[in-house]
Amino acid sequence: MPGEDAITSGVAGAAVPAPSVGELLTVAADVAAMVEGRTAYVTVSTHTGMVAVHVDAPGDAEHLARLLGLGEVDYHDATGPDRAGCVVWAGGRWPGVEFRVFCTSAALARPVRAFPQRAAAFDEPVPFLLGKNVRNPRKQVAA
Repeated sequence: MPGEDAITSGVAGAAVPAPSVGELLTVAADVAAMVEGRTAYVTVSTHTGMVAVHVDAPGDAEHLARLLGLGEVDYHDATGPDRAGCVVWAGGRWPGVEFRVFCTSAALARPVRAFPQRAAAFDEPVPFLLGKNVRNPRKQVAA
């Protein structure tokens, strides 16, 4: 049906053709742009169809994992004084492309969040009553 994507139409991952090198590079550039280029480096595998983004800042890594809907997270402890710990986000529902976000930072602390798929209404803004009287929202709170 026109306008549907592979996810909503129920196309299985095996039915989706493998992405070309050019397509993977375009996707990698788009993903890096999601965090305004604040990535250490991006790797692309044509064998597995994987785009791996290596991010230094934990906040950027979590933000990118949330935008991509990566629902699995693994924390790998440091194996020595010169090998820092690493967090890897994976998963998502992207036909033909596998995403992973890597973050190696001394600022990482457990627990690290995963971002599984959820209802679209979850991302709608929550109406806050900041600076308002909860009993009477029209009345301002005295400062």
